[in-house]
Amino acid sequence: MLHSHRAAGGRVAQSPSILRQRAEGAASDTNTQNH
Repeated sequence: MLHSHRAAGGRVAQSPSILRQRAEGAASDTNTQNH
């Protein structure tokens, strides 16, 4: 239980940066497609 909780906490902590990278990647993809 504690181990799984730790893993979940780590994921939550890393989520913001990953979401940001995904958002930036999506934005760049749409930009390239538009151009």
